[in-house]
Amino acid sequence: MRRCVHQRGRAIAAALALLAVLSGCAAWRDEARPVEPRVLAAAVTDRHLVIMVPETTPAAQAAVLDALLQDHPIALVESEPFASIAMHGLVCAVDDGHDVEAVRTALAADPRVALVEPLNAFSLQTTGASDALLDAQTNLVSFDVLPAHAVVRGRGVRVAVIDSAVDRSHPDLGPRVVEARNFVAGTPPVPLAERHGTAVAGVIGACAGNGEGIVGVAPEADLLALRGCTEGAGPESGGCTSFALARAIDHAVLAGADVINLSLEGPFDALLARLIDRALAADAVIVASQAGEPVFPASLPGVLAVGMDERASSDPAAFAAPGIDVLTTVPDAGYDFLSGSSLATAHVSGLAALLREVDPNLSGRDIALLLRAGEGGAAGGSINACRSVRAALARTDAAEAGELRCR
Repeated sequence: MRRCVHQRGRAIAAALALLAVLSGCAAWRDEARPVEPRVLAAAVTDRHLVIMVPETTPAAQAAVLDALLQDHPIALVESEPFASIAMHGLVCAVDDGHDVEAVRTALAADPRVALVEPLNAFSLQTTGASDALLDAQTNLVSFDVLPAHAVVRGRGVRVAVIDSAVDRSHPDLGPRVVEARNFVAGTPPVPLAERHGTAVAGVIGACAGNGEGIVGVAPEADLLALRGCTEGAGPESGGCTSFALARAIDHAVLAGADVINLSLEGPFDALLARLIDRALAADAVIVASQAGEPVFPASLPGVLAVGMDERASSDPAAFAAPGIDVLTTVPDAGYDFLSGSSLATAHVSGLAALLREVDPNLSGRDIALLLRAGEGGAAGGSINACRSVRAALARTDAAEAGELRCR
């Protein structure tokens, strides 16, 4: 761990290191391989804070960050630019012997600091045709998406899967993953495949017509596999820090994602809220899990909240999609039945990709209205994907609208 001591030699070294990170930022983002996190410390604890400062020139930025490290009893853990919101972020650990809340208050009062908050934890939300397993995909039948595939399949639409690692070697996913990056500090640049991210990606965009496994809701969408979460020893465990998620969302915005899937939930986080607002302003459609009561980030204005249609959410604003015993992809070229609002969320992200193919100019509000059209116009029912696509086609006066035969 690199300690923030009040010694001039180490302060200068810290400034030079930060300057090197900042000046190399553009090069990192241009490389095709996954981003390697700038890791300067060990495991996250409840003594970690996220500190955001306005972005300036690299030299001025390094000076500000070095001064913060000298003036407050904190140790640098991670450093990252957030280009989409013109800010630079630090994760710092409060030195032993100092009260975390007192240090946070002092940082909040520092005019150089734009935002300071705890490093929050988020949880993932699952429980355990010519395509060989299509007949077992009862979720596609209840979602009524297969008729829509005669017209749209998500071609050219970029869907960011911000989750645990997606198995790029899976035969149903490899051709669809156009980019994979790792934003979790302290982990290998190219992580092993993980179950949750692989499952969510399969529901959204598993290949169709390849003679393998299953079909995704948007089987020709381009998937951005952005790892912002890790998984524990069990197949259903997983978690994310707010800073890793922030890095992934920032990249999704810069990469021009049309749809951002967030199959997760956690406490309110000001940095994530700011980045999500920026993504919405950039015309990204954001879909997030909501298992019951309104939760963050699904509770944010403009975010499409999704729960399982088998277990109606207590929030009438939330949408409902299949989430129980959904057959999807898992690592090592496998398939399994999984359940959870994460998978319901993935259905809606896939449908949003279909709707964006019909009309790339559809806003998040437009898509919300089309989802309601798929419910028959009344909140609380399950979405019929075919009806939503038909309503989108009707907006463009497409002849195919009259040809779709939906349930």
